[in-house]
Amino acid sequence: MVAPPIVSLISGKAPNSPQFWLDAAQQAVRNYCGWHVAPAIDETLTVTARGPRTLFLPTGKINAMTLVMNDGVDVTADVQMDKTGYLYIDGGCWSLKLGGVVITMNHGYAADEVSDLAGVISRLASRAAASASNITAQRAGGMSVNYGTVDGLPAGTGLLISEKAELDNYRVVVY
Repeated sequence: MVAPPIVSLISGKAPNSPQFWLDAAQQAVRNYCGWHVAPAIDETLTVTARGPRTLFLPTGKINAMTLVMNDGVDVTADVQMDKTGYLYIDGGCWSLKLGGVVITMNHGYAADEVSDLAGVISRLASRAAASASNITAQRAGGMSVNYGTVDGLPAGTGLLISEKAELDNYRVVVY
């Protein structure tokens, strides 16, 4: 079977649509941060512990935990959480089985808490939409290529160093 094109799978939006570039920019930010960031959502995660007492979840802000299952046993009452994604289990150990821990939680920021994220996404989408192709001119004789810029910045959905610095407060990094 031949795989269908990726672009046609993005809600039928053409690459010249402003919504297409907004979605692409939002996904680029989420990919860099390593989690969805906003809005706050209810989610069930199945994870594998890397150590006996401490478990790291791919999130930067836990708002509430409603259920923690460890090897099929409800240990919610025995778990302490750090709002930045660490869980500690009292009086026992995390399952070391692949996918042995299942957590249901609410996590993420409210939209009004992340206006800086919205700014990065907006700038990134504007740059990308302004030049769907980074190549603005080519020449065969002498082999010359010109790349597009928007206000002196590279066009496209690549994050700038300054934007990455803004996003680092939301980034989940596992050590």
